[in-house]
Parts: sequence; structure tokens; C-alpha cells
Amino acid sequence: MPSPEEKFAEEERRVRYLARLADVVCALISQGNLTLLDSFRLMQIARAEATRLFPDKAAVYDLVYQPRFARLVAQHVLSALAWIN
Repeated sequence: MPSPEEKFAEEERRVRYLARLADVVCALISQGNLTLLDSFRLMQIARAEATRLFPDKAAVYDLVYQPRFARLVAQHVLSALAWIN
């Protein structure tokens, strides 16, 4: 059975992994060369991974990461689509 320190270290590892994943998703969306569908797919992948890492904390993901991704999509993907029309 893992010690409390080992449990804490494992959770910290998962938190850092999720933060890096979110940073990568943000960077890809911010580049502005993704389609809206591709952006949503990345968001879905990130949410699925967050749910896998923290099954009981999906609502926290929705509060923290979803608005961040949505803002970047509006700023970089939707604004590019508006420019085309």
C-alpha cells in the first residue's frame, strides 16, 4: 500500500501532466491554424484525459480549463473564420 507521501507525489505528477497537456492544447489553438472541429477535438481529448486522471473532478476541469480553451478558440479560430467571410 502506498504511503501518504507516495500518494501525494503521484497526484502531483498527474497535476503537472494535466497542466502540460492544457498548455500544449492552448499553444496549438493559439497558433490559429486549426479548424474549429480540430480545436474541439483537442478540447475533447484534454477533457477525456483529465477525467481519466481525476475521475471525480470533471466539474473542476469544466470550471478551469474549458473557459480558457473556449476563449482561445474565439480569439484565434473564430476570429480567423470571421475574417474570411
